[in-house]
Amino acid sequence: MSAYAIAQIMINDSEKFQDYLTGFMPIFERYDGELLVTSKRSLEVVEGEWEYPAWSL
Repeated sequence: MSAYAIAQIMINDSEKFQDYLTGFMPIFERYDGELLVTSKRSLEVVEGEWEYPAWSL
């Protein structure tokens, strides 16, 4: 069964985030997780509304 998730995150402490990824990615990959798209660019809403801030990373 496939599942897709869309996330927009704001990273306040890049060092702690890297620590998190060190543990997260192996578990994510163990269950055949795959990142389809990642970006550090600003969000551009092309249709409808997006209730969260469009932060530039």
